[in-house]
Amino acid sequence: MGKTNSQILIVEDDVEVYDLLSRVLKSMGYENIKIAATGKDAVVKVMAEKPDLVLLDLGLPKIDGAAVLRRIKNIYENIPVIIITAFPDSDIAKEARKQGVSGFIAKPFDVNDLKQRIIKVLEASP
Repeated sequence: MGKTNSQILIVEDDVEVYDLLSRVLKSMGYENIKIAATGKDAVVKVMAEKPDLVLLDLGLPKIDGAAVLRRIKNIYENIPVIIITAFPDSDIAKEARKQGVSGFIAKPFDVNDLKQRIIKVLEASP
């Protein structure tokens, strides 16, 4: 399994989705989990803590996930980001693909697929 001491930032404004993601990560042995409910908070946390992985919802209030992704990638170009979206074929998702994301998870997501993607991304990161 991936590095269980990795720090993972969940950027999600839906508490139910955040809770599910958090439970999945904890079931995998990850304990160092942070949450950001807004894009602005996500950028601040990335700058302050440089997480090993960002799980980023594209549908955020005020600033969309693609804009957050651009800001995050401007801070740390190689930071692994997995996009979570209910609309994987939207223009925002297409824009996110151009930013070099590590993968996409479509809502509602399959927990086993999510786990496999997280492990794969964390094992591949330095």
